[in-house]
Amino acid sequence: MQDTPNQAPEDKPVREIPSQTERGPSNPGGPSYGHSSSSQPRHRKGALNVRRVRFASFVVIGIGLFATALLCILAIWDYAKVDTAWRAVATLGVVVGTLIAFVLFNETLGSKIDD
Repeated sequence: MQDTPNQAPEDKPVREIPSQTERGPSNPGGPSYGHSSSSQPRHRKGALNVRRVRFASFVVIGIGLFATALLCILAIWDYAKVDTAWRAVATLGVVVGTLIAFVLFNETLGSKIDD
């Protein structure tokens, strides 16, 4: 059997590629099947500005990671007590856990809005 350009062999399923109007500029993978009639993604609005809270959390966690790594290196080379390194790791864990809880709490207090 000779295959024509518009037919596929019987054992291979044909996958149709969505047209540009189905994909749209914001959805390159295919048609949108979401509950929103808008094709734009929905963003969260927190009690405080979500982007600023996330940025501040990122900065605090980054500084904490750097300080903890520094204290651990000092403890490895016996410039600080080993107990100091474990306390730094525990403190970092508490700070990271608290910041994660704060970010989630801030985002749950807010409502979803369309931009």
